[in-house]
Amino acid sequence: HFVTPAMHLPKNDILNFFDTKDVNQLASQLRSEIREYASKAVAGVTGANSISADGYVLLIENEGNISLASTLPPIHIVIAGWDKVVSSLEDALLVARAQSLWSTGADPAYLHLISQPSGTVDIGGIKVRGMHGAKEIHLILVDNGRSRLLETDLREVLKCIGCGACLYVCPVYRTLLSEFGGELPSFRGLIHTYLSGDLQKLIDNGLFKCTGCNLCQEVCPVNINLKVIFWSLRSICFKNGYLDEVGRDLMEKINRFGNAVGEVKRGERPTLHCC
Repeated sequence: HFVTPAMHLPKNDILNFFDTKDVNQLASQLRSEIREYASKAVAGVTGANSISADGYVLLIENEGNISLASTLPPIHIVIAGWDKVVSSLEDALLVARAQSLWSTGADPAYLHLISQPSGTVDIGGIKVRGMHGAKEIHLILVDNGRSRLLETDLREVLKCIGCGACLYVCPVYRTLLSEFGGELPSFRGLIHTYLSGDLQKLIDNGLFKCTGCNLCQEVCPVNINLKVIFWSLRSICFKNGYLDEVGRDLMEKINRFGNAVGEVKRGERPTLHCC
């Protein structure tokens, strides 16, 4: 998900879900519950904001819950897409900082650099694993369709750092929220749906609702050509016979009348669709 995964949820919806009316009270309640769960966990599972090829996993956060998941349980499992891997620690730090700056406008409260399990040699020079952190660390790199994207016009998606800057400026997302993209917001959710192979769901999740304003590309820190991404996905759907209601109406009129307006009788106003 993007760096701010709950930005599409209104405050009152969150408070109502937890049956409380006060944000500070909810934070206190969650802090106690999360610490209790983390202290009893057999393993902690996290993602990664970036991974360096020379062996570092970088995690950024403001709350501190990621540090609990990565240090309190004896086993820390990192699950991330292989597109998170960059060539060096310097590049990984740059990506992690860019994620935070383009998401919140500030550096994160916490930046974790993890290269190996916790350990100490303070007692007699004997190495002990798991002193104040995880005794074991396991890194699982996931493909989940990413390799397929390399051979398509969608390959630029793999450059995405997940900062969420595009969501802040997108007029469609700000209006429709989770209706635009599905389980994941905006184009990330649409790519996820495309990789699942369900083109009808891709339509239902708002593929044709993008207005093409190009604001997302203007603010993207890695300059992904998002307009090309949307047009490529639309082309794939069209070639396979999948269109939204407006698209089906247009194609029916073109096939039947040879134009996008259809038959118009004197005194009637035609239904016009924006291209």
